[in-house]
Amino acid sequence: EAVILPICVQQSDGDSYVVCVAKGRFLLCFRVAPDIDTSQVQLMQSSFTRDVCDSPVTAFDACPTKDHNLHLLVSTIKGDLLNVYIDSDLNFRGERLSIELPWMLQPIGLAFSPSGAYFTVFYHTITIVHENIWREPMQLMIFNRTHVTDVCDLVLNMVEMSGTASDVQLADAADCLDRIYLYACGKGCLPEGLQLYMTNISSLESLDQVSRCGLQLFCFLKRIAMALAKSDKPDDDMKRALQELLHRHIATIIRSCDASHLSDRQKTSVQHFYHHLATSGATEELVSQLFASEPLAAVVASVVDQGAVFDKCPACGDGIPFTSLSDGTCGQGHRFCRCINSLLVCEATPPRRCSTCRVFAEREPVWTSNTTCVYCGKGVV
Repeated sequence: EAVILPICVQQSDGDSYVVCVAKGRFLLCFRVAPDIDTSQVQLMQSSFTRDVCDSPVTAFDACPTKDHNLHLLVSTIKGDLLNVYIDSDLNFRGERLSIELPWMLQPIGLAFSPSGAYFTVFYHTITIVHENIWREPMQLMIFNRTHVTDVCDLVLNMVEMSGTASDVQLADAADCLDRIYLYACGKGCLPEGLQLYMTNISSLESLDQVSRCGLQLFCFLKRIAMALAKSDKPDDDMKRALQELLHRHIATIIRSCDASHLSDRQKTSVQHFYHHLATSGATEELVSQLFASEPLAAVVASVVDQGAVFDKCPACGDGIPFTSLSDGTCGQGHRFCRCINSLLVCEATPPRRCSTCRVFAEREPVWTSNTTCVYCGKGVV
């Protein structure tokens, strides 16, 4: 019998790890600590059991947990699925899941989604073609693991824990968002806790203290509400949140860029940033703070004087005025989509695109190699 590849989970103290392996019916667990001086690990504790599973283990995976040292989902050769909990003393406790499957499905692999909203099981499907001929095609099944109320609590907790300067992106909980979306489509409404969150954000006079992740969640929920209402027009609250996300994105780029070594494309992008902030309700204090000092002041001087900014048409070289965040058209009628990350027209085709927010991005980023959507944090492809 082969040994199932080990699961290794770092403990909350940050100094030790719990490692679990399986062989046959046996589950073996070890607590180890790395020794920096010798580049080895020190065994601190070990334990094993053969009583949790009544047939050989075929696969397992670690589930996100705050209540146990380690939480495993285990499949066996008989087709059983079990939750196995391992406490701080490396004691094992198993609970069989009440999932009834046909006898011909034999699990050979499984995995959790990143936040634990779903788990998937990979099966052999045994089909008898002839008394001496059996076929074993593969089948993948996806199961809901977490109740939608718990999923909502997880997302809201993530938003609460992320500060205004946090790097947390809403897309980090993509499986939870998918669970919420499917629930809303089936029930025709959002869960109560998320409806209350939307109401609270809409009632705020200022969004300054709302984290980026919180604004992204608000926009995501608004999109679901639009879909349920069969509308494609965002309301004023959603427009305000989208604008705030873009303003923060611009401010982050300007504050972190090397202003003395800007490429021509970056200089044009800076001019677009200035023009957008100056015409979209950003405070004069923010605009002055970002662009008042040299050399950025010289870069945006022409925009300050003329009140307009242009791209160069990739097709004919004509000017493309900056009048829309979604696209731009030159005097010859050549139309190009506009990159949400740089606000430049996209030269290379096809451009990258966010399937959720339906915004575009340059294939070769102007500012950073991180190709994520400003509005939801999802990767643009």
